[in-house]
Amino acid sequence: MRPQQTRRFVAIGLAAAAFALSGCSSDSGDTSAVPPAATDSQPAAAPSATPAAGSGAVCKLLVNLIPGRSAGGTGSATLKLKHIGSTSCVLQGYPSLELSGVRGTLPTNAHQELPPGPSQVVLAPQMQALVNMKWTTAPAAGEPANPCQPTAQRLLITPPSGANQSIIPWTYGPVCDGGHFHISAIYQ
Repeated sequence: MRPQQTRRFVAIGLAAAAFALSGCSSDSGDTSAVPPAATDSQPAAAPSATPAAGSGAVCKLLVNLIPGRSAGGTGSATLKLKHIGSTSCVLQGYPSLELSGVRGTLPTNAHQELPPGPSQVVLAPQMQALVNMKWTTAPAAGEPANPCQPTAQRLLITPPSGANQSIIPWTYGPVCDGGHFHISAIYQ
């Protein structure tokens, strides 16, 4: 084989290997091909890509907020994190929450107080993980009566890895007591 042909085969082989590996090693963060979805019990969804802890795999999450029962000055909902990627990934810990309104970020305090506590959650493709949430709808001492806080329009959710926030509409009114949420760790 002539040197010129050898170089050509090596160049083609390297290009093919780089192309094959590019789908495994990183994520561009572009989730535009995955449209937000809504179902009858889930008002909105937002895609998110999250690197898994230690595995190198990426969790591609579709995030929904499922309303819970609200009574006696307390609201509740469950965050559903559905893995829409093609390989298994791992999540562990607590998400970060941030309320946002017309004028930007609103007071938000997510306290890690609800069971269950943190454990490793392995998500196969199309599997889901959950996070329990509760908040107060009654004004705390020193807060105005109505509304107790500015009304949020969006909830930003950041998975424990700190990658790619998902933004979903917030339609549950003001979160009183300075935007105080009680949340669980991610679980199945």
